[in-house]
Amino acid sequence: ASIGMAFASNVWLAFFWSIPLGIGGAAMIASGNAISQQESPPDMRGRLLALTAVAFLGSTPIGGPITGLIADSISPEWSLAYGGVIALVCAVVAVVAWR
Repeated sequence: ASIGMAFASNVWLAFFWSIPLGIGGAAMIASGNAISQQESPPDMRGRLLALTAVAFLGSTPIGGPITGLIADSISPEWSLAYGGVIALVCAVVAVVAWR
């Protein structure tokens, strides 16, 4: 959805792509937290959820400037596409690792 939004030719197409982008983000956060809680030992859940929160919040100061540099040097569209490509690579790695 991020790649589709990156190359949307008008605001209505960008709006269309923002819907699956938002739903996908919410589903990823909810399912990630649920799986983390189910798979962790009860005495370690709090620590694991704290690390998960740090990973989500702590990645913003890293990814934000990188995305901003791409948007400034190339274009905002390519910064969205970069995020989509990174997400696809992570998804492929996760699927391969899970099998």
